[in-house]
Amino acid sequence: MNEDFSNLNLFWPERIRLYVLYRFRRNADVLGPYETALLQAKLVVVRYSFHDTLADKTPSSDRKAYVTTRYVRYLRWKKNQTISRIFGSVLLPFVVAVLSTIATQLIQQWLESAVCMPIP
Repeated sequence: MNEDFSNLNLFWPERIRLYVLYRFRRNADVLGPYETALLQAKLVVVRYSFHDTLADKTPSSDRKAYVTTRYVRYLRWKKNQTISRIFGSVLLPFVVAVLSTIATQLIQQWLESAVCMPIP
């Protein structure tokens, strides 16, 4: 069930269109030229009611686009990647720096105390 989305690279217009589809129910026209790429990545499914297009030669205008569960998993994966990057690059070094400063101060106070007097 776990998927590795590290090879999935989306352009900003694709991300915006997917977000609009995820938050609001829209027609498939909002996808524009990115429709085939998003369909191949299996992030979007387009449903439409069938009617004979040979009779009037116009495509159906009631095509609805929906995001798939794969896109929801992609969002979760992206959020976890962001959290791990923030923790690994910002929070962990900060915590280590604070703990080492406290340990240094405690050791320095212990060395300067009467318990550890230099031998004459």
